[in-house]
Amino acid sequence: ILLVNPQASATNVTVDFLLDDGQVVSQQVELPAMGRHTIYANQIPELVTRSFGTTVRADKPILCERAMYFKNGDPMFRGGHSSAAVPSGSTHWFLAEGQTGDFFETFVLLANPNPEPVDVTIRYLTADGVARVDQQTLAPTSRTTIVADSLPEIAATDVSFDISASGPIIAERSMYWGPWYGAHNSMGVTDLGTSWALAEGEVGGQFGAESYILLANPGGEAADVTLTFYREGGRAPLTLTRTVAAGTRVTVAASEAGFPE
Repeated sequence: ILLVNPQASATNVTVDFLLDDGQVVSQQVELPAMGRHTIYANQIPELVTRSFGTTVRADKPILCERAMYFKNGDPMFRGGHSSAAVPSGSTHWFLAEGQTGDFFETFVLLANPNPEPVDVTIRYLTADGVARVDQQTLAPTSRTTIVADSLPEIAATDVSFDISASGPIIAERSMYWGPWYGAHNSMGVTDLGTSWALAEGEVGGQFGAESYILLANPGGEAADVTLTFYREGGRAPLTLTRTVAAGTRVTVAASEAGFPE
């Protein structure tokens, strides 16, 4: 857990690790002025071999991220991912990306920082519509992991997630691929939008890059979408149009826009 204090005076920070059984492991940190502090979770005995969510509270505004790395039997780290913290919980989360099957593993991570249980409904959106709806109760101050690959209705498919809750929770999605040599992670978004912007993307090049845009429509009506790809060097943008049916997920490969060599 990476903490940065950009203030001119020190700040006191409480970091709570929420385990899957509701146990809370707390750490107190005095973060110096203009200082950075790293909490190594693997050095906290109660967290070893455990999954957990994290809440961070400070008496002055700070910055917070989480970085994870894994070795998969190698002497050095083979892969990893990171994510900025979210400022607060929400009763609705959306995750556009997810894929299951032999190559990818997808996990949906839910944390309930509240002192009372929270009821959660999860809709799984695929190219063919809503494949599954689950309801479960998250225990107080707990972390819950959903292993998407274990659900037969969404086995070997692209999938998005629509998560609603009776109280504010936090939702993220982590994906790993191959024999666990790569990974990425993203927090959910809390609101739908009619306009989205993404700065990164590449097609081809030295490493044969491919970029994918993931579109999820959890609503009850079809959505017409125009994708505009802005290119370097002042070249004219390229566009694609797609229709995303109600309750579905659509994957768009950027190369479909006809990028020239």
